[in-house]
Amino acid sequence: MTEILKSVIAAIGIDIGKNWFHVVGLDGRGAIALRQKWSRGQVETRLANMPACLSSAAMEEAISTAWIATAGDPSRSGGS
Repeated sequence: MTEILKSVIAAIGIDIGKNWFHVVGLDGRGAIALRQKWSRGQVETRLANMPACLSSAAMEEAISTAWIATAGDPSRSGGS
């Protein structure tokens, strides 16, 4: 990974696309600790290099992952 995580990732959400994966990691309080766009070829390597402390992971290819990607940013999520 090119950046050092400042907090522990408790949950990770991955929005699956044809060529790009949008990845959002949440800390134990639900705050966004990681938000990145990975190519299909980067997914396995980057997940393998993450600390083994995940409590949950979710993959999605529908609109619900877009919600988690904008969580905490009212200007992007419509204020929820």
